[in-house]
Parts: sequence; structure tokens; C-alpha cells
Amino acid sequence: MDTSSQTPQHWPSDRSDDHGAVSRLFRLSCYNGDYGIYSKYRLETRIAEAQERLDALVAKRQELEHRVALVNDGSLEKDMLDEQARRALNLARENEVIVLIGAGQ
Repeated sequence: MDTSSQTPQHWPSDRSDDHGAVSRLFRLSCYNGDYGIYSKYRLETRIAEAQERLDALVAKRQELEHRVALVNDGSLEKDMLDEQARRALNLARENEVIVLIGAGQ
């Protein structure tokens, strides 16, 4: 009996196309998926940006801690307190000359 007419001839070629599609899908997700290579680079960029923001905030905090230490060490710097209060309130005495540094930049 001839079995060649009973078995589909398209089966092997369809199966190899399925393997090719699966392989292409796998390669695509290796590069572009949530855990792919390109997402690693995007994540590294976000980490570097966050690190820069953290460094700026740490420097600002250290500056503020230093200024607070000047006020809290028991010997209150009267001149510094006076300067800060007038700057915050935008006030000056009549006999004072105000020089703005960096205002034109």
C-alpha cells in the first residue's frame, strides 16, 4: 500500500517555519524584552542619573548640616542669623549698601 498519499507533505516544512518563528521571537525578546540586553542599558542609564541626583542631594544636605551646626553649637553666630533673617525677609538697613553677586548671570 502506498502511504505517501496518506501523510501530509507540508508537515516538515511547517514545523521548520515554526522553529524559525520561535527562534526569531526568542532573539527579539533577548534584545528588546523586559529583561533583555537593551533594557539593561536603559537601567544602567537610569542608575547613573539617580546617582547624580543622590550626589547633589548629599552635598546639599552636608551644606545644610554645616549651617545648622553653626547655629546649634551653643555660640549662636549673631551675624549669620541676622544676615539670613534679612535675606529671607528682603530687608536692609538705611545705611547698608547691598551688592548682588551673580544676579546678572
